Amino acid sequence: MNLTSEESEKRVGFGKERYEEKTFQEKVKETFNLLKDPTWKVLDATKTVYDLRNEIKDLSLETIQKCNYLQLKEDLWKECS
Repeated sequence: MNLTSEESEKRVGFGKERYEEKTFQEKVKETFNLLKDPTWKVLDATKTVYDLRNEIKDLSLETIQKCNYLQLKEDLWKECS
């Protein structure tokens, strides 16, 4: 999920946990952006919990549906050498 530092600071209770510090959060976000690849789905964390739940459910069902048509490789469970 994506949320700006400014938006996260507005949330009730922000800063009560040891990792809820602006510079730390920005560093984490920067690292995630370096790791992110095109398969990642980034959600807008400013949405309501209900809307996020629906978006996650829809993305999950879409992914499951796509997987129904994939053919498993015969060597899927073989040990890597």
